[in-house]
Amino acid sequence: MSLGITHFAVGAAGTALILAVVAPTIRYRGTIITLGGIWALIPDIGKLYPHPLFLEFHDSRLADLFWFHLTMDTLDPGDSVVVATVAVGLYLIVMVVTEYGLPSGSPMAHDAKIGIGTDDD
Repeated sequence: MSLGITHFAVGAAGTALILAVVAPTIRYRGTIITLGGIWALIPDIGKLYPHPLFLEFHDSRLADLFWFHLTMDTLDPGDSVVVATVAVGLYLIVMVVTEYGLPSGSPMAHDAKIGIGTDDD
């Protein structure tokens, strides 16, 4: 089972990448990215409230709807700190690239310049 921070980092990075493509200038971007990280943690609710239903949900294929939660737990059975560190590092790289590193010729940068995805449309 992966550490919680691993799940959060993957969910937040995935959300940031989707927003960079779909809605690069959306308001409340940081809040939405944070919610994406929290979304990835939902299958772990059984650790806070160990009800049999929540524990069963954590081990079901439905948990993969939450940023591949079950798959990550299967691939990282030992709560690896190294995997968590890599996930957080990738999250930080994704955040820097999506916030500051768009090349001026990329379609996402072009859309941001002309206002696609803003309230001004």
